[in-house]
Amino acid sequence: MRVTGLARRYAKAVFDVAQEHGRGEPENWQAQLHGLAATLSDAALLESLRSPRLTDEQKARAVESSFPGLRPEFRNLVHLLVARHRIQLLGQISAAFDEYVDEMLGRTHADVVSARPLGREELTLIQDTLNRRTGLEVRVRSSIDENIIGGVVIRLGDQLIDASVVTRLERLRQQLA
Repeated sequence: MRVTGLARRYAKAVFDVAQEHGRGEPENWQAQLHGLAATLSDAALLESLRSPRLTDEQKARAVESSFPGLRPEFRNLVHLLVARHRIQLLGQISAAFDEYVDEMLGRTHADVVSARPLGREELTLIQDTLNRRTGLEVRVRSSIDENIIGGVVIRLGDQLIDASVVTRLERLRQQLA
């Protein structure tokens, strides 16, 4: 999911409040924010919260009744997003919040693309290598793209490690040309 700068600013504000009031419980805040974003991704509910037919007060009551156990901080966030007609940003805010939590906890993610499914041992080896290389806890997400023929392509943040057969063949073709 592409996260906009605006969503990142909201996520930073929520993260700062979580740090201030969360007593070291970023995962609890993450879980509640994920649940809220998942529920509000329902098209009908999202459309009703964006509807000009309802007043902000009616929308606020709808949120209160839909999420009775919601932390006051999240209730305020939803009210703010509804009032500013930005409730559709909640999924992006949740994703950006995850990035802030990962950074705080010394974690990062790597996307590993291979031509065939990788075994648990292979993924663990890649993960351990990336952990040592970055000094962070790397969480590996694996996907398959048969077009790379063989090898792997790893995206780690803004870094790309391309050890695919198709890239090696292209380099060889350029050298021979």
